[in-house]
Amino acid sequence: MSESSRSTPNPGNGSVTRRTIVKGAAWSVPVIAAAATVPLASASTNPCTVSGLTLSGLSACGTATLDLTLKNAQGSPVPTGTVSVTLPAGLVWADNNASGARTITIVNGHPSPAVSVKSTGQAGSLTITAQGLTPCSTSATQAVVSIAPAAGAGRIFYQVQGGGYPVVNADPTGIVPNPAAVYLNAGADFLFTVTGTGALWYAWPLNVNGTSPAPTWHQVTTPVPMASLTPDSVSGSFMWGLGTNGQLYKWTSTSPNVATLMPSGGATLARIFTANNWVYGVGTDGRLYGAATSGSGPLVPITTGSPAAPVTNVTIIPGVDGRINTTATFIAGGKVYQVSGAANATAVPAPGLTNAKSLIHDSSNAVQVLDSNGALWWGTGAGLQQNANPALPPLDSFLAKVGTGYLGIAKDGRLIFWTVSPTGVQIVQDWSSTQFTAADIAEAVAAQRDSSGPIALRLENGDVWTRRLSGDSWVKVPLPGVTDADGSSAGLSLGAFAFLTDGSTTCP
Repeated sequence: MSESSRSTPNPGNGSVTRRTIVKGAAWSVPVIAAAATVPLASASTNPCTVSGLTLSGLSACGTATLDLTLKNAQGSPVPTGTVSVTLPAGLVWADNNASGARTITIVNGHPSPAVSVKSTGQAGSLTITAQGLTPCSTSATQAVVSIAPAAGAGRIFYQVQGGGYPVVNADPTGIVPNPAAVYLNAGADFLFTVTGTGALWYAWPLNVNGTSPAPTWHQVTTPVPMASLTPDSVSGSFMWGLGTNGQLYKWTSTSPNVATLMPSGGATLARIFTANNWVYGVGTDGRLYGAATSGSGPLVPITTGSPAAPVTNVTIIPGVDGRINTTATFIAGGKVYQVSGAANATAVPAPGLTNAKSLIHDSSNAVQVLDSNGALWWGTGAGLQQNANPALPPLDSFLAKVGTGYLGIAKDGRLIFWTVSPTGVQIVQDWSSTQFTAADIAEAVAAQRDSSGPIALRLENGDVWTRRLSGDSWVKVPLPGVTDADGSSAGLSLGAFAFLTDGSTTCP
């Protein structure tokens, strides 16, 4: 995952960006809310209460022991009695997999024999109800049960695309606590996650068909919690993290268990990206900074013009694939610029283009820019020209590069695929689906080493659909509740995807 930003079309730049990491998700730790102890509404002169209604430690597909206390009017546990407990949908009695109400025997205030309850698979919150029956009647008492995602449900998955490879459970024993975002490293088979508390973990190695042992997970020592990661250099040797303090941290495959500070020259960074052997950051001041990936910093301000002045008002940086050539392309003040290393940035010639809002710069050094009117501009760092092919409709946003072409959302809501040759826009195809609409798309990620694609679209409802180039169709990934995704040119010689789910699962 290259950025950690909201995964909806950004009206400011026309791009579909990444989901914000939601730290400390509410379902991350099993919690039982305090049961509301309701005083007896009884015809009896011997009122009772039901309290302490719990299912401690219950997780999706798991089993927990029901506990409660039946007390008399004096506050003492009732020696013998019965209580009726009602389970909602999503919970069943462990001994017979039935739901609904059951009468439970009480001895010395507690259920005896012990009674177990099982979750049918969905993480979240459910309400259980208990009511005393004998030797006295009570009003209904309710407790909210928080069901944690299943330990071992494998909320982190990956899939190597090409030849119908399966979705692989990357963490079948639930080693990583509360993962919040996933990232893939190019060229070196590393899978990363940042947790809800900002902890950084990596897994290695990935395998194609899932028959080999699961990758081994390791926690990375970081000076501060991580807010996000960004794509690495094309060598696969580096990964970059943006700390919660706005500073840049460097991970290397040669020292993978620690991330070190790359001084930012006094800048506080808001976003980071890479261009092969250079790493760049956009400061909270809107200025651009850069440093060689092989060095130890600090980042230096990128300048432009003569006399040289700092680049300011940077609004758009590559959001499709940061692993590009040594030239970095970005938008500042509605114009397109390129910079190689820390040299003076130069404006890309584009007569008439003053309102650039998003761009794609891929590994072939081709540049595509979308202006605020929906017109496509294409070319290289040597110059851009406006599309003249009427078959390409006005575009609302880019989604991703797909193999040898590109995918975007037209202003009329269609998904449009196109290719570009040295003479301009060529193939234009409608990739719209009857299964979902462009408005449903939360995120688009590509796995670009495979020249035939593919691309994965994560929808707001948690479904993921993948597709390759022409002649293919959209295929649904068999995972429920996907909350984050990443694509990369993995070192398995085929493109790969990583997926993070919310813990929803079908119990065995």
